[in-house]
Amino acid sequence: MNMYGDLVMDAVPDKVHFFNSFFYDKLRTRGYEGVQRWTKNVRGVVCLLWAGFGLWWALGVVCVATPPNG
Repeated sequence: MNMYGDLVMDAVPDKVHFFNSFFYDKLRTRGYEGVQRWTKNVRGVVCLLWAGFGLWWALGVVCVATPPNG
């Protein structure tokens, strides 16, 4: 899954930001402080994140109306 996200980011680097599969677990267990460094260089209009729930996985898609750096 992480490899797929990297491929998507390589294809359209200015439009998509991909958070790897560890992002959600850190966010859930440590809160924003646990992922603050991961979010400072977000450079996309669409953010993708994987969330694992035991055997089940979900893909979260967040669309940002205005890019944070532009």
